Amino acid sequence: MLRVRALFGLSTLLVLLGGRTPEAGAQTSAPVTVSFTFDDGRANQAEGAALLARYGLRGTFYVNSGRIGQATRLTLAQLQALQADGHEIGGHTVSHPRLTDLVPDEQARQICDERVALTGAGLTVTSFAYPYGAQDATTRQWVQDCGYNSGRDSAGLRGVESCTSCPVAVKLPPTEPYALRTVSSVEATTTLQDLQGAVLRAEQGGGGWVMFVIHDVCDGCDTLAISPATLEAFLAWLAPRTSLGTTVRTVHEVIGGAVKPPVPGPLPPEREAWGQLLLNPSLEDDANGDTAPDCWLRTSYGDLTVAWSLPEDVWEGSRAQQVTVTRHVSGDVKLVSAQDLGACAPPVRPGHRYRVSAAYRTDGPARFAAYYRTAAGGWVWWAQGPLLPHSSIYGLSEWTTPPAPAEAKALSVGLSLIGPGTLAMDAHALVDLTPLRTVIPFGATWKYEASGVDPGASWSTAGFDDSGWASGAGQLGYGDKDEATVLSATVPSQTSLYFRKKVTLERPAVDATLSAIFDDGIAVWVNGTLVLTRNMGVGTAHAKYATASAENEHVEATLPATVFVAGENTIAVMVKQNGRTSPDVSFDLRLDIAQSD
Repeated sequence: MLRVRALFGLSTLLVLLGGRTPEAGAQTSAPVTVSFTFDDGRANQAEGAALLARYGLRGTFYVNSGRIGQATRLTLAQLQALQADGHEIGGHTVSHPRLTDLVPDEQARQICDERVALTGAGLTVTSFAYPYGAQDATTRQWVQDCGYNSGRDSAGLRGVESCTSCPVAVKLPPTEPYALRTVSSVEATTTLQDLQGAVLRAEQGGGGWVMFVIHDVCDGCDTLAISPATLEAFLAWLAPRTSLGTTVRTVHEVIGGAVKPPVPGPLPPEREAWGQLLLNPSLEDDANGDTAPDCWLRTSYGDLTVAWSLPEDVWEGSRAQQVTVTRHVSGDVKLVSAQDLGACAPPVRPGHRYRVSAAYRTDGPARFAAYYRTAAGGWVWWAQGPLLPHSSIYGLSEWTTPPAPAEAKALSVGLSLIGPGTLAMDAHALVDLTPLRTVIPFGATWKYEASGVDPGASWSTAGFDDSGWASGAGQLGYGDKDEATVLSATVPSQTSLYFRKKVTLERPAVDATLSAIFDDGIAVWVNGTLVLTRNMGVGTAHAKYATASAENEHVEATLPATVFVAGENTIAVMVKQNGRTSPDVSFDLRLDIAQSD
């Protein structure tokens, strides 16, 4: 009698916990597929992969391409090894923004460009996970258009005490492959019984697909962490349940589908490189009405309690931002310009210094802070200013950054509060102290020779007489129906077309960038010095064709400032066709130069 009562008590306890005994499940269980998904590419997930492999299981690792190899993140070599061992690598955006806060084109860059980067690194990527689970119809469509076969949420299945009216599993095959539900993210407070209960509920509730979302695999390193001991105990309990029809598979193994070619996102909008570099600097615009200004990011880290508000007093306009830290153990809170892939973040020039300014009032420890974006798309902390004086009324302050690092591609700047107190902010500005200015814009007028005749060896030099050449505005070419100046086609197609333009500089150049559109090969000279070639493997002789085809290719390059002179400069460009029957040709160019003080 005592043994019967003990067994009855254990079964009752497990049911109250949201599960059933494995013995009871063996009698009535339905087939269940379990997937272990790991978000953000955190370095300690390597231990999670090792634990899975110990039981012959594999997981799906959703990574941010811009953070690969950063401190506390998995390296590319580790990701490639995981894939080789049978684990799946999935996409999770370039830099982990809340996608629904972004304009559609920026969403596309975050989703598409990451898949391009991961594919280029030799990874096979068909599954996507939405950061923070934030997604809507626009986001889901981009995930599909960028070539993914699925999109995963981070909640939506029934828990012990959460989402009690939600389904216990995703029915297979999924009816919404771009809105896949999961058990809520595993937290440090999640118990072994909670994990087992999610599987048992699905077995008892008709079967289906149960996905777990794991961030850190460690003992107490984060609130979104599972201890290795708990994970291993769960795996040891789960692995033998194959006899009941419960199996573990990666997301791709469940969804299937072809591996589609990567699709790049749209190019970011052109941004001027001088004057005020920040968008929405006075914090007035708030398109979605969430009180956070457009093109700005409220962010914090560490152990602290913060509250954001809109102060009644402002420096300019009608809105400002205010943050209060009521409890502080570590870390900071800050308002910085948006850390995106180009919709808001201003481009940066390596070696340039920038002046950051803002109106503020504070009774706490506040300072300026700056971040930069790498070529991979990840954001890195860069520098900070000195502590600002306390003030009960708004005042202006400014800080000059160190020279921008060579790897910097864009900037994010703002004010941070690093201890208890209140900080109000308004009227931000960011100015390049050595600004690039456009001296030749896209659409400028060029002299050209497109008849197929060789103009002679001196055509690229300053003294060459081009007075007999025709003139026309960019884009110049034929065959694509997007030309401002339509050039004449020849039969066979001309090997080389020639373009010249003069530009006058008041002072010596200290920096220069070139951006060109071409089809199929291009070479650029400045004052007779060759500074750029693309698809010119056989050289720049008039009679040679380009060595590759390029359809309206876009190239950007930094040019040596020493090739320019104070005074008149000659820019000469050769564009080559790819062959005798090439049906089109294109050319346009933009030149930006920073001059000495």
